[in-house]
Amino acid sequence: MAEQASPMPADRSEAFRWAMAQFNAWRRAGGPEPTVSYQMKDMPISTLCELVIAQGSEPLPHDILPLLPGFLDLTRSHLRHEQDKDQTYRGGARCLLRLTNDRKTGLRRRDELR
Repeated sequence: MAEQASPMPADRSEAFRWAMAQFNAWRRAGGPEPTVSYQMKDMPISTLCELVIAQGSEPLPHDILPLLPGFLDLTRSHLRHEQDKDQTYRGGARCLLRLTNDRKTGLRRRDELR
């Protein structure tokens, strides 16, 4: 039996959109992991992704769906494949969380080499 899609709360959906925009800016500029405002609290985008994963069976809106592949370079074909298979908020948040964690690891390694 297919999982019933539960509606994504509007404020969480909006915060996820903002997290994607923040990630896009961060991957170009660097610095610490960006935060987004959700329920009047600032939280790292990785924390927001975990919240979205927990309640994200609803399909991603058509205006968000094409943004994720733009974050994936040629070395991330496995993530692109996962995203193609799971086009829900959960799938999008898993992808963004993986990219965020990889970015933090890369920046940490770079800083260690300095």
